Amino acid sequence: MLPPSFRCSTAGDLLTYLEAQLQGSSAAIRLSHELRGDLVPGIRIALAWAYNEDTGTYWHNGAISAYTSHALFNPREGYAVVVLVNQAISLVAFADLVAQHIQERLRGEPAISLASVIVPASGGISGVARVFAAYWLTMLLAGMFVYCSVLVLQGLAVQLLPRRIFLRVSSYLQLTAFCVILCVYVLQPLVAGARSLIAANGNGLLAWSPSYWFLGLFQQLNGSPALPLLARRAWMALAIAVGCTAIVYTLSYLRTLRRIAEEPDIVPGARGGVWLPRFGSALETVIVQFSIRTLLRSRWHRLILAFYLGVGFAFMILLVKAPAVRQQLEDAPVSDPWGQVNAPLLAATIAMMGFATLGTRVIFSMPLDLRANWIFQITGVRRAAECLEASRRSLLVLSFVPVWLASAAACLWLWPWLPAAGHLAILAGLGLILAEICLHGFQKIPFTCSYLPGKSQVHLSVLGGLGLLGYLGLSVRYELRVLEDFGGTIAVVVVLALIAACARWRTQAAARSEQEEIQFEEAPEPAVQTLRLNRDGSWEVGAPNP
Repeated sequence: MLPPSFRCSTAGDLLTYLEAQLQGSSAAIRLSHELRGDLVPGIRIALAWAYNEDTGTYWHNGAISAYTSHALFNPREGYAVVVLVNQAISLVAFADLVAQHIQERLRGEPAISLASVIVPASGGISGVARVFAAYWLTMLLAGMFVYCSVLVLQGLAVQLLPRRIFLRVSSYLQLTAFCVILCVYVLQPLVAGARSLIAANGNGLLAWSPSYWFLGLFQQLNGSPALPLLARRAWMALAIAVGCTAIVYTLSYLRTLRRIAEEPDIVPGARGGVWLPRFGSALETVIVQFSIRTLLRSRWHRLILAFYLGVGFAFMILLVKAPAVRQQLEDAPVSDPWGQVNAPLLAATIAMMGFATLGTRVIFSMPLDLRANWIFQITGVRRAAECLEASRRSLLVLSFVPVWLASAAACLWLWPWLPAAGHLAILAGLGLILAEICLHGFQKIPFTCSYLPGKSQVHLSVLGGLGLLGYLGLSVRYELRVLEDFGGTIAVVVVLALIAACARWRTQAAARSEQEEIQFEEAPEPAVQTLRLNRDGSWEVGAPNP
């Protein structure tokens, strides 16, 4: 049991302590103000103090049974605040709110309200039904807001750009909007805690987050008056988005109606097209170049691929910005500099390689046009084994090579060359193995309907790839240890190369054995079918012999 002098402190005692902190009267106090690491973005750690980089405030809060407290001081502006409240621990500590209110008043800023809000209790079947209805209505309105925002962007482009240029940049505008929305969602605090809700009700960047607006709207639809400002912003944003959509759609309709009737939607490109190198034999070059040009001119395929790349990019941002994730992966302090091998970049490159490969494999199974197979039908390209190598090179060119080059640029720029080279070799092995897994049973030409729907088994590859993400943390931890030893790195690279070679042999063997010829689904079914009776008494249904 501590003596009473150690167990009890008044507000006056703490203000005396904070005055000493402001003055920095001793070397020990000044040493305690030195920043040691990162807590969350914008908040750093000193000795026993958290430091807000935006305001220059040192603060610390605490709680014990039925009591909460908050103390802060700002050496830049010369003030200190102590709040002691006889309140039990809750989601939003009242001591933190009072301290922020006082600090904002001292700085001459709009202060957060301390008014009490009574949230009516809800329960039973009616309460559950209301929550369910409020949730899905909020999701519907949020989707309408995003959809209308993209339409407004497209409508402005129609008004500002010539029609031919708009037709070329329209899909890229959609991809940009998708990536921006996804990145903003990931960069903001994903858990609506006390501090993020306070910031969203203020005037900072988080106050412009549509996610928090519609969180307030959900609370309002659910009968809670807790976040009225956010709900009001959601209604205003939705009204502005719908109104602007109606205006730009009307203007676009009046301006482009005649042009739509008189001009084709797809205009011819520049003569000569895009020069592409050779990719092996004539057949391999034809199929790889066909795949590249199909992706360049098909907005639908680019949008689907952008979805997978956007998810991978968002996952990468989440790893980079979350110190807790870094600490969990590395088992090390979160303040490790980027100038050495670190888990976030390792995990980000592996995840991007996986999402890019899976996304490219998915769009390979989606034909550009059901009538676009005639060029391959008349050339006599029928053997699946002949097209497998071309499909492999197409997959590597469109997914593996870009991600690997981007990873190489980042790793060689940030890390010493030896561990960077080791990781790039390991990443290449993982990418080749994943490519062979995706190509197993792929007996078709990319972007053509070379076999009947339901035969692609692409969903199994996607599910398998997503399942591998669960082992991402384990693989990153193992690679961090391996990269410290040059011999261990060489051993892992050799093992991955052997696995990739075995996977390639298995893929080629499956292509040679399962199906000799590529079947195009546009081939009409025979009008007459016969029962082929065999000598052993068995029979089968088939087309009549020629």
